Amino acid sequence: MKKILPIVILILLLIVLRIPFVTQYLFDWDAVQLALGMDEFNIEKHQPHPPGYFLYIYFAKFINIFLDNSNLAMIMENIILSIIALLIFYLIAKKIFKNEFLGFLASFIFITNPFIWFHSEFANIYIIDLCFSLIYFYTSYLIIIQNKNLLWLFSSLFALGIGFRQSLVIFFLPLYIYACLFDFKFTKSKIKKILLNVLIFSIVFLCWFIPNSIVVGGFIKLLGISKNQFLASSKTTSILSMAKIEALGGQFFNTFKLLIYSSSLLSLFSFIAIFYKKIKISKKNSIIFLLSILPSFLFYSLIHLGKIGYIMTISGIFMTLGLFTINKLFKESSRIIIILFIIILQLPLFIYGIDGFITNKTLLINVSPYDVSYLNLKNSDLRIRKTIYEIKKYDPDDTILITEADSPYIIPKSNFIKNMRLGGYYLPKYHLYNIFNDGQNKKYYYINNKKTNLINSSRVSIPTNTKNILLITDNFNYDIYDFKKNSGFEEIFHKRIENQNEFEYLGYTFIKNL
Repeated sequence: MKKILPIVILILLLIVLRIPFVTQYLFDWDAVQLALGMDEFNIEKHQPHPPGYFLYIYFAKFINIFLDNSNLAMIMENIILSIIALLIFYLIAKKIFKNEFLGFLASFIFITNPFIWFHSEFANIYIIDLCFSLIYFYTSYLIIIQNKNLLWLFSSLFALGIGFRQSLVIFFLPLYIYACLFDFKFTKSKIKKILLNVLIFSIVFLCWFIPNSIVVGGFIKLLGISKNQFLASSKTTSILSMAKIEALGGQFFNTFKLLIYSSSLLSLFSFIAIFYKKIKISKKNSIIFLLSILPSFLFYSLIHLGKIGYIMTISGIFMTLGLFTINKLFKESSRIIIILFIIILQLPLFIYGIDGFITNKTLLINVSPYDVSYLNLKNSDLRIRKTIYEIKKYDPDDTILITEADSPYIIPKSNFIKNMRLGGYYLPKYHLYNIFNDGQNKKYYYINNKKTNLINSSRVSIPTNTKNILLITDNFNYDIYDFKKNSGFEEIFHKRIENQNEFEYLGYTFIKNL
């Protein structure tokens, strides 16, 4: 019972600090794509975006059987993954300090880390990275340093984790190979062991990969869609695509900043471990740390750093490196003081992060599309709730919605209805038209009943019984086109057209012929 009590306390504390703050609505563009994937898994339609996160979506679907709320189901999945990550962090801390109390105390640093906390509060896939990176790191430590016969477990969990987030294969394949071959000798028993683990990995991998491929429409299609998504998203940031040197330099700097920010004050001790020569790390430990951190860091620095959550593959391991350094530098009584000192200094960051006084605008310029704070999450919920309320004053049978992706005043992914995914998800009965110019041609997305169609035309077909148009824009030319301001909360503008068969807006002709 004494051994279980600390774990129970840690889990309860993590839950208490998460549940009251979870978002009530889907937070951003990617969250909507994940939720749409729960309705219909189709990566070709970006439901979710490629490569698809097959096991994450289907685990969320299972949780949703009991909750009937896609957003909440994914948040609950993230909290479950956070608990697993916490338990692994606790076990690592106990191994490092060889002291149960210090391991327990160090876990409070994990629980109150503002970056980790923030990503537990809304639907996203980055907690997967945190959880499995710590699992792989700890399992490799048990295999390589403590000679535990657990390679079969690593093989199973590696294949399983890739089913949740496919990029894990890029970042942790070197570590897995090292765990397989670090003591390899050309003996019959060793070769059998390697082949057995290849078989274990293959079986677990195929258990999710085959149904994933079937759902998508075949392996070739899955590969093609995923490849196109990767090339499109990394085109301007990848050294492989000859990205500009200033882009690569900025990406490296942002990755470095994120690593410091996400691993909190433990990053200071992590860098001491890296640069301070008096701290001796065994060769095998050094290789484990290096293979756990370097692949991700190089990828984010030189290929693509899409969102701040990407850094989760490194931050948890980097935090354990900080604990390792504290253990090397200080005696037991001093370690307690240092850990308490970190917790005391981190708590204001955690609390202010909840209240929104500290945001990432200074630390994370040009990296994050949002502030790491509860205030941001709360404001997002408030904005969505009020926007839905305003729009639902109009009958969906005779009302269309127009949003803009090419207005100079619009950030397409920032706010509720400006993000066409959110509009289409929460207002499925309305006909929503998202107009944009790809640089050559005028196009628009037509969204209705959570179905999205891309149409290459400036002539837009709308229902023949349309009486009301709601234009959602940031005060852009609405008066020229005879729209009236409808609401001060979101920039919603109204126009009645029951006596018109067509009208013009920004070079588009809307015609009643649908």
